[in-house]
Amino acid sequence: EDSTTNNDARECLNNNNKMRNRRTKTKNDSSHDHQSNICGALGSREHLLSGQNDSCGGECYHNSYMSWTSRLRKFLSLMSTPTVLLAMFQGAPGCVPWGIINTYLNDYLAENRGMTVEQATLVILVFGVGNMLGMFLGGYCGNYLYAIDRRYPALLAGSAAILGCIPFYLLINTVTSSSPIWSTVIISASSGIGSSVTGPIIKATLQNVTLPTQRGQAFAVFNTFDDFGRGLGPVFVAMLIDHLGGRTPAFNVGVLGWVFCGIFNLLIFFFVRRDEHNVQMALMGENIGLT
Repeated sequence: EDSTTNNDARECLNNNNKMRNRRTKTKNDSSHDHQSNICGALGSREHLLSGQNDSCGGECYHNSYMSWTSRLRKFLSLMSTPTVLLAMFQGAPGCVPWGIINTYLNDYLAENRGMTVEQATLVILVFGVGNMLGMFLGGYCGNYLYAIDRRYPALLAGSAAILGCIPFYLLINTVTSSSPIWSTVIISASSGIGSSVTGPIIKATLQNVTLPTQRGQAFAVFNTFDDFGRGLGPVFVAMLIDHLGGRTPAFNVGVLGWVFCGIFNLLIFFFVRRDEHNVQMALMGENIGLT
């Protein structure tokens, strides 16, 4: 009986061990399947994302290329307009005299023309008042002339830039500390007026000869040319001073920058009517297409 009992106990223990091993194996298989499913899902997701990135990369590159191509095409179309080109080119030489005014004129009047610092500063102040008056006159008279003929504002801008060289030349060469105050004020104010009439006219002209979709780019390029001239102007004047041996002859040469500026503005007279007409025709075509 004891032997039978021991055999039953041993058999029961073996059965328990088999069941425990079976549960462990089932659990391991289930865990392995779960991990396989996770790895498969992650692999599918990575593959999907990789495909999306590859597709997006190609598409983004294509879009970027098309965007730059479109911008280049618009820029070339913009610069093929004669009035736009002349508006850009008139800014650079016109900024050479401004380099004299902003960088050297105050010190020049004090050191070379015998003025006190207060007198030289007063001359610059009167020049600034004339500059403000010139901008007002340029806008008002330019609008009045445009109502008569759209080409006439270019004549006003070019003539004012060239004639403005005369009082500025007198300011550099004749005004001294002993000059009558009234003559100094007239010469300085006249220089300021002649130097600023062109500004509002050329900006209005540039707006009239460009399409609305091109105006942002046009004024960006215009400001770039303008800033380039402002930065290069003092450098160019410094080179003239070193080459000509003094500030007075260098300034006399620098004044000619307004002459070139005026010539470019006068040349706009021959192209502005046609260029503005082309813009109006293009806008009418767009409006007809929308309707």
